Amino acid sequence: MAIQPLTRRVAAGALGAFGVALMLLTPDTRAGLALLALAVAIEVAGILIELKR
Repeated sequence: MAIQPLTRRVAAGALGAFGVALMLLTPDTRAGLALLALAVAIEVAGILIELKR
């Protein structure tokens, strides 16, 4: 079952916004570094969803 284009854009936008929020809220600790890596992974997932048209 294919995802509708509008749903794909909304999902990609939500992942992008969540990734940016995580990047801005990360503390300057080792746990923050792990959270930053997670934020980057979420951003990449959002970009890949958007590019898979």
